[in-house]
Order: sequence, then C-alpha cells, then structure tokens
Amino acid sequence: MNIFKIVSNSFYRIKENWLEYLFSSFVFSIIRTILIYPTFSILFNRVLNNADIFAITDKSILSLLNNPMSMALLVVLLLLIAFTIFYELAYYFLLADYQIKGKEYSLREILRQISAKWKYFLSFQSLILIVYIVLLLPLATIGFSTELSGKIKIPNFIIDELLNTTSGLILYAVVIGIISYISLRFLYTIFLFVTETEIDIIQALKESWKMSRKRTLSNIVLVALNAFIAALITFLLLMACFLPLWITERFLPQISLYTASISLTLMYLAFIVLGTLAQPLFINSIVETMDSPYVEKSRKYKDSYIRPHTKIKIWLRKSKLVKVFLPLMIIATLIANIFLLQDTLYQPDIAIIAHRGFMEHGVENSLTALKASIDAKADMVELDIQETVDEEFVVMHDYNLKRLAGINRAVHTMTLEELENVEIYQNGFSDKIPSLKAFIQFAKDNKMALLIEVKPHGHESPDMEKNLMALIREMDFVDMCIVQSLDLNVLDKIKEVDEEINTCYVIPFLIGNLPDTVHDFIAMEDYSINDKIIAQSKEKYSGLLVWTVNDDEKIKEYLKIDIDGIITNHPDTSVNIRDDDSSKTFFDRIAELI
Repeated sequence: MNIFKIVSNSFYRIKENWLEYLFSSFVFSIIRTILIYPTFSILFNRVLNNADIFAITDKSILSLLNNPMSMALLVVLLLLIAFTIFYELAYYFLLADYQIKGKEYSLREILRQISAKWKYFLSFQSLILIVYIVLLLPLATIGFSTELSGKIKIPNFIIDELLNTTSGLILYAVVIGIISYISLRFLYTIFLFVTETEIDIIQALKESWKMSRKRTLSNIVLVALNAFIAALITFLLLMACFLPLWITERFLPQISLYTASISLTLMYLAFIVLGTLAQPLFINSIVETMDSPYVEKSRKYKDSYIRPHTKIKIWLRKSKLVKVFLPLMIIATLIANIFLLQDTLYQPDIAIIAHRGFMEHGVENSLTALKASIDAKADMVELDIQETVDEEFVVMHDYNLKRLAGINRAVHTMTLEELENVEIYQNGFSDKIPSLKAFIQFAKDNKMALLIEVKPHGHESPDMEKNLMALIREMDFVDMCIVQSLDLNVLDKIKEVDEEINTCYVIPFLIGNLPDTVHDFIAMEDYSINDKIIAQSKEKYSGLLVWTVNDDEKIKEYLKIDIDGIITNHPDTSVNIRDDDSSKTFFDRIAELI
C-alpha cells in the first residue's frame, strides 16, 4: 500500500470535515465533564467507603482486595472507563468509515451502531476489552488515544528505578517493544468490532491479528509518518504564532503585552485544533489501509471524493450559537492571557531538594554528593538512613550492599564501623558509606538543611525512634531537618518522641484523598499529583513535596504550581530554572508556558 497516498487522503478528508471533528470533540468534553467524571467520582468514593480506606495506596491495597463489594464496584468502574474509551474511539472509526465510503450519515445513526454492541459488554468479553485498552497505551502518544487513555501511565518512580540498572533498562525496553508490537497487530480491532454486525470482541481481535500479519512494517511507517506530520504542523504553527511577538519585542516593546496575549491565544487555539484533529487523522489512515473497494476508490480518485451534506455539518454552518460562542470565547481568553502574562510565572520560594544528594557528581547518599548539592545551591538534601546492628545510623538507601558495593550483605547485619569502611561505586565515582552523624555535621557546617528518610528494614531495635531523635538533638539539628518515612507507624513514634521535629509522610502511590495525620508535610510521587491533592494538602498539611521530578518540562510545570518543594536528581537545573525568571521577556514566558 502507498503510505504517502493514504496519509494524503486522510489529511484531505480531515480538511473537508474539520469543523465537524471540532464539534465532536467539544461534545465529548461536555459529556465527560457533566456526566462521565462525576459518575466515576461517585463510584470511586463508594469503592473507598466500602473498604473503609481514604485512598488506594501501597498500604491500603490489601483492605481493598479483601472487600468483595469494593472489588465488585471497582470492576464496574473499570468497565465504565473501558467502555467510555471504546465509545469515543468507535465514534471516530465509524465517522472515518462513512466519510471514506462517501455515504451520508447522522449522529443518531453512528450512536445506534455503537450501542448495538452493548450485548457484548454484559459478558466476560468486557474484561477482554479492558486488557485491549491497556495494550493500546503505547500508541496513545501518537493519536490513538482518548482523554482518558492518555492519562493512564506507569508511575515515574517505577520507571526511574528500572532504568537505574542495565537489566532493568533491557527489561523495560523488551516489555514496551512486545506491547507495542501486539498493539500494532490489534490495530483494526475496534473498526472490525463496530462495523461488522455479528462479530464479537474475540473475533475482532483474531481477525485484526490475521489482517495485520503482513502489514506490521507498513503500519509502523504509517504511525511514524502521522506522528512526524503532526509534529511538523505543530512546529510551523507555533513559529507563525511566535513571529509577531518576536518582531514587536524588538521594535515595538510598548505593545508587547498585547501581542503576547494574541500569540498565546492563537497557540491555545492551535493546540486545541491539533489535539482534536490528530486522532481522526490517525484513525482515518488506519481505516484506509483496510481492504475495501471504497478505500480503493478513495485512494485513486481523491478529486471525486463525495462530500456528504450531513445534518451535523449543515447545522454547524448555520448555527448562530456557534458563530456567537466562538468569538466570545476567544475574546475572554485574550483578556485572561493579558492578566496571566503580567504575573510572575514561577513561585520563587519553592524549595529545590537534591534526591540522595547530587548523584551526577558523586555516589548517592555520600558526602561527595552532599557537597555537590551545596555547590549546586540546592535548598535541601534528601538522604536515606537505616539502623545498624549496633543501633547506630548509616546513610544508605538499599537494604543490601550488592548494587553499590558488590557485597551481598544486608545493612542490618553489620555494625556502623564495618559499614563506614565499605567502598561504594556509582557512575564512575567512588566513596565510603557515611554515618548519619557525619552527614549531619557536614551539612551543619555548610548550613544545608536535610530531609532525612527513615527506611525500616524490619530488624530495628525497640528504641530506634528514640535513638534517632537523641542523635538529632545531640547535633542541635532539629530546626534544620525534616524526618520523613513511608512507614506511618515509625513516623508516628518519632512524633511521639519529639513533637517539635518536623515530620513528612511519604506516599508513593495514591488514588483518592489525602489521609489525616499528625505530621507536618506530605510527600507525593509525581504520578499522584492533581488539583484536588494540592488543595487538600493546603487544608491538612504545612507543605507538599513532590518526588522525583527529573524532566525539565516537569520541573517548569511544578514551579508554576503552589507546592512547597521539588525533590529531584537535577538540583542544578532546577535551581537555574527557578531563579532565572527576572529577566524573562514575554517571548520567554510564553515559551515556558507551552
């Protein structure tokens, strides 16, 4: 098949029907906002209430699994999510099918055809649909996605830990490769399922696997070409939007604010249009690769392409509501952007916290990494501590020394003196394992605050919490540190021992609401952060820390949000991004926003 011809025809149809696709996207957004998301929220709260938990976390997952009613409701919720994703994808597949065939269609006809498949969702095949949606995730970034499926991802802390080792990197690459291959082989499943009257999900999967057998390479090229075209159009549109602002900032700076507002508004509109049309373009390309006489006609005779005057299209072109609403929305956005651009984009008081020290310039949790963090002007250094067999404290993340020292021994079986003599290696650096006392002394001498994470290994002494606070008190370091832990019981005991110490509860994974605790701070993994969590953290805690944020764009994003600290492997970059706002032009500010 001629890949370039397929993409050309798809682009042509999108150009002819762009207003209809924008309208469809708008309708889907309204339905999600007023119906789908509230329904999901009610169901999810019922799941939590029945299991008597505040959220789904690594600690509460067993309570959920042991509650039959909660599990039943959770299955219902997953089915509704899968069906919602399916419904949107099926709609665009049918729209493409009708347009390629040049047949007249109506919204009612498309919805009727999709709804005819309801019977298959009332059987075990609905579970197969959930698995299929998961398999589609590798394609979510290049158009084969919905708003819901685009939000599903693997938490960053899991990926980061995998990529820390060669074997983890290989495993990650192999798994992603296999899933991507399977998703490409099942590319035609939804199209076959909704266009063939009596076919079920399993039959559609089998037929897609068979049809794609000799098309895998061409489909990879098709996917890549669509992604390239979308990226190229995005780049050209952004350059066109930026050009007037670039000119005015150099020759007419007095009107730069208003030009910047116009440029930013145009960019928003461009992103909305591109985000809406990328999915239909990709789906149109998929449908056109199918063996069909209609497709062959479309490939050879683009000039004779039939433009059906559908009821949707006629209404859109005549609707006064559309003609009035769009200009008002654009004007409101222009005014809002003027106020936005006048404000500072960053929160200059957000703390930059070096994760295990500055690991690019020393072994993690070492004094060298601590010194590098000080040189990088980090506000605080995060470190991991464990209790030794002689009830002292050592700075070490892993429970076993094998990864950093090549010694297959557990930390809890060794004395502090033994551990301090162990050589550790990472990223071409070498160092000795430091004691907590030495680490605190070095930080104190350099006026560096510490975020001390207690990592219980299960062999702690009964007085571990008392011993820790005694050491911190002895070093006169209470006001310069925060003690955090994933183990709420340990953290509670520390707070009981010394109420003046600032404590932070670390939650690696959370779907739901923040818990009520006696602690001062809450530390959340990037995956779990949303507007609701940020709002709840303001009500329940003195501060919210986000970990581990390593991507530059993510760092910029969090620096615009009202949080209190960013835990990162790149403290130098984070500090530079945070502190480099005073001289930014409007051009720079918009570049950061997008």
